[in-house]
Amino acid sequence: MSIRRYSKAAVLALSLAAWACGGQQDEPAAGTADTVAEETVPSEAPSATIVGRTLTTTVTAEEATADPGAAGTWELTLAEDGTFEVRDESAEPQVQGTYRIEGDRIVFTDASGPAMCDDPQGEYRWTMAGDQVSMTVVDDTCPGRLTVLTAHPLTLR
Repeated sequence: MSIRRYSKAAVLALSLAAWACGGQQDEPAAGTADTVAEETVPSEAPSATIVGRTLTTTVTAEEATADPGAAGTWELTLAEDGTFEVRDESAEPQVQGTYRIEGDRIVFTDASGPAMCDDPQGEYRWTMAGDQVSMTVVDDTCPGRLTVLTAHPLTLR
């Protein structure tokens, strides 16, 4: 089980929420008020806002220095069933696979397609501001996927 750090305000909010729902919340041990087991904290990432949606981006040749094939316009569709598809400007599928979202992280696993990565899995942190989704690499060795997902924010359609 991994442990994630949370502010004292987040722990207090959880304690109040548990109390309001009729649950009993024990006080944390001294010196641990800012540590809560990950499984006890509900995810507050707005994953429902990108699940079932399509994100688009255009990568310039200057941004695609690590993988010149990544230059162009890309469309990433995150289906509600946990599958994804990436299309280029030809509208032909280039990569298909699965994804999973856990809080602010998304893990892509390529399964097929001409632009499929040699290392099929990549993990990213994501944030959203309005219709812009920014991804930051956590662990990925695929230059094309890395470039397309992190060159700049993707736009929700």
